[in-house]
Amino acid sequence: MAGPTTADATIAVITALPIEFAAVQLMLSATNRCQAVSGRVLFAAIVNNVDGQEHVVVVVRTSAMGNVPAAEAIAQVRDDCPRLQHVIFSGIAGGAPNPARVERHVRLGDIVVATDCIVNYGNRKEHEDRQEVRPQQVQIIDGPLTSAVRRLENAAVSGQRPWDGYIDDLTKRNSDFRRPPPETDQLIEASSLPIVSRYRMFDRTVAHPLDPARTLKPLYPKIFLGRIASADVVQASPTMRDRIRDEQRVLAFEMEGYGFSFGAMNRQLNFIVVRGVCDYANARKNRTSEDQWQRYAANTAAAYTLAIIREIPTSPARQVSEFASYARTLQRYGTPLAPDEAAILQSVTTNVVPSLSAQTSQPQGGSARTTDAPPKASERLARDMLENIRQAEDWQRVYDFDKAFALADEVESQVTQLEKELPTEDCREIYFRLAKIDVSRTDLARAQDPTITPDYSRALDLLGRATRVGGRQ
Repeated sequence: MAGPTTADATIAVITALPIEFAAVQLMLSATNRCQAVSGRVLFAAIVNNVDGQEHVVVVVRTSAMGNVPAAEAIAQVRDDCPRLQHVIFSGIAGGAPNPARVERHVRLGDIVVATDCIVNYGNRKEHEDRQEVRPQQVQIIDGPLTSAVRRLENAAVSGQRPWDGYIDDLTKRNSDFRRPPPETDQLIEASSLPIVSRYRMFDRTVAHPLDPARTLKPLYPKIFLGRIASADVVQASPTMRDRIRDEQRVLAFEMEGYGFSFGAMNRQLNFIVVRGVCDYANARKNRTSEDQWQRYAANTAAAYTLAIIREIPTSPARQVSEFASYARTLQRYGTPLAPDEAAILQSVTTNVVPSLSAQTSQPQGGSARTTDAPPKASERLARDMLENIRQAEDWQRVYDFDKAFALADEVESQVTQLEKELPTEDCREIYFRLAKIDVSRTDLARAQDPTITPDYSRALDLLGRATRVGGRQ
């Protein structure tokens, strides 16, 4: 694909600082300037994924630091890119070191990915003698991006860490993004005695714990998955940092993730936040290497962002699987699947079904029915089937899978026999929801026995039937 445009983009990478934007632009080779209908100028790139297919990615910088500009950037890029499906925030952050727990001890240059939630710790109540933090959260919805991270995590166990190569490649092209010397990674804390804490002569250097997980590649980042704290605050208090770290179980601190995630969630986009650690969220930084750690952290975040993009699938079976995870998460947190479900299902239809139904006619406009039964009777049949599917979905939510799958099988048998007697849109919805339940069945079997090879052919067949129903005369 030559000359990518905003109309082609399905992925956007959002940044806030100039060094973050520069790192992502260089990492993705996003040199193609393209102007959106709004008049805004974006930079686009073509990235090949693991299936050998092309993703068009745009790189965006917010108007300023902070959560509100990040939310505004999501609104703008969604308007500029009508096919947008995935958004990733790539940037730097302050780490939450934890020397007492080596498995959670974040160091400079490490990568933190928000796979759990973004915690807004800026919502506080001021008392006379203390601050009461009243955190708010945006849950990271399980879907294509979190699944990509899990695949990267699994591959890393066997030594496959593509982001290391991406880091080296960017460093070769621009030495400004190189890793600083190891001795500059110092955790410097002020004295715990208030009377002298303001004086640097009383600072102490905290030793980093020995971490066996770093021995094989000590000069490359360790990956942490979990929670990230976000607020319109430059976090420089180690006391507050450690308190929020322990109370909210966060791994890093930054200033855009909450607004970014909230905006993406409201626009039904898949989203994730990737951060490279450039300091320890305290006031005692190594001034001689602070800027260099910021550039290197931007490099590591951009490298892992590229690794995620290349893992985002386009093959039908994998997209159906990712969609099922996404839909289940919406159910788990009480988000209604209708009418919002229509947008999600349309995304799957656009990207999955065409290859399955190329031999069928194109869908016709309107809601024409092919039915021998009176309209009211056909609508009653459809309502009964949809009610049974709803019951099956309810049983899934309370983990009564045997009843759920048995009822879904019964509905599938009915809709197969009565397809031509049902209103077109109802029939399509029945097939789509049956496909989602069937993917849940496959995922459950894989969870019970990880050695089996997942087979999504039945779900794909149901999606194909949905499209053929839409194209019938």
